[in-house]
Amino acid sequence: MRKIIAAFFIVTAAVVCAFAQSGPMVIITGTSIGDSSSSSSSSNTKNIDNENQKQTEEKTVPDSAIQSSIKIGDIGPGGGLVFYIEGNRAYECSEVLGERNWRDARDLCSEYRGGGYDDWRLPEKDELKFIYLNLKRTGIILYKNDFWSFTKTSSVHSWSLDFSDGGFGDAGHSFDFSVLAVRSFTVETKPLIAKDVKKEQSKTNNEVANENIEKTDKDKELKKYKIGDIGPGGGLVFYIEGNRAYECSEVLGSATWSEAKTLCSEYRGGGYDDWYLPNMDELNYIYQNLRKPGKILGDEWFWSSSEGYNYGTSAWRQLFTVGTQYSTNKGSISFVRAVRSFNIDN
Repeated sequence: MRKIIAAFFIVTAAVVCAFAQSGPMVIITGTSIGDSSSSSSSSNTKNIDNENQKQTEEKTVPDSAIQSSIKIGDIGPGGGLVFYIEGNRAYECSEVLGERNWRDARDLCSEYRGGGYDDWRLPEKDELKFIYLNLKRTGIILYKNDFWSFTKTSSVHSWSLDFSDGGFGDAGHSFDFSVLAVRSFTVETKPLIAKDVKKEQSKTNNEVANENIEKTDKDKELKKYKIGDIGPGGGLVFYIEGNRAYECSEVLGSATWSEAKTLCSEYRGGGYDDWYLPNMDELNYIYQNLRKPGKILGDEWFWSSSEGYNYGTSAWRQLFTVGTQYSTNKGSISFVRAVRSFNIDN
């Protein structure tokens, strides 16, 4: 009898230990209409049993070995295109929903139910910029319209973005612009294959050392450009974001706003045909990172591609003496620099 009791306690202890060693489950969250965040206990028990069968050969992978299952340009759960990913959070945008004034655009987005989700909204200014940079600039979408952002500049004005050139405009809410809705969702993550982790652990010191050298060389390659360097188009690098760098040309002359845009699009510095008139944010980076520290000279007014307060007749320009930005008539004469962006690792 004592042997039977002892055997019972041994088996019980083994089951408790196996349960304690079971790995964490990865949860996907969202705000779909009618979604439930609860999970059944029978499903959890099945997952635990499967982990126990693997025993010690495949152990739980640490958080540092978690990889995302989605990338820019993929279709999100709401049926939109993924345009930005930060950590385990991804953002998707709808197709063009039509043209509306700002208030109607805001309501149109909040009433949109793509994929059955009720958390769609009008994008903020920065989100609209990411749609342009990651989807329009890379050719995933081909829109050339002006689009509303939710970000206000006053009680009756908000920022819009011209998808033909990436320029921001400060427009009155009565204008009819194109509308995109956006939403965010938690990205599904998955652990790397356990056998690959074991393989990594079994590498020799020489193999690890060689890989570290290769990684260091790659890091150096990615960081080979810094502010003030000469870019591949012969311009000065004025801004770096991730593996993307921006360069600006020398002064191309002075012109009206429309002439400035043409001057930039026809510029062929370094043999590249992707030069354009900078938007007001890019122009300010040139001032902050090149003019202010004295890497370039010139105290004149320079044009940006961003539309001004009187949409259609005015645009933003910047005075490089003190950095002031001012909305003025497009027929005025200001100086011109062209900009372009490029991948640092190319």
